[in-house]
Amino acid sequence: MPSIDEHLEQARHNEDLLTGLDRDQFGDWAMTVLFYSGLHWIDALLASKNIHPERHEVRDRLVWKNLELRPIAKDYLSLKTRSVNARYDCVRFDRTQVKDAESRHLKAIKDELKKYFP
Repeated sequence: MPSIDEHLEQARHNEDLLTGLDRDQFGDWAMTVLFYSGLHWIDALLASKNIHPERHEVRDRLVWKNLELRPIAKDYLSLKTRSVNARYDCVRFDRTQVKDAESRHLKAIKDELKKYFP
């Protein structure tokens, strides 16, 4: 199971990929990268409690049940929904939509969880 630091490094690694993506041409992938970055921030907090969800459905329930994660549950699920829409429903996102998801939802997740990982 990945450690806290490994999850945080993966979140940053995903964000590094995002900076290099053409968000107009690959907005669908950019949205997916945003989701997986948020997922690793969440998994870092769960790992700090020795919880390692192996399925999205398990993580979704934990996000709502965990007091530290509940404040960002809607942000996480919004990113997840957009990622699913991009991957399975062929929804395309433009640069503005990606930037909005990043500055609103991923930022909320990071701001909340950075309290636990100085």
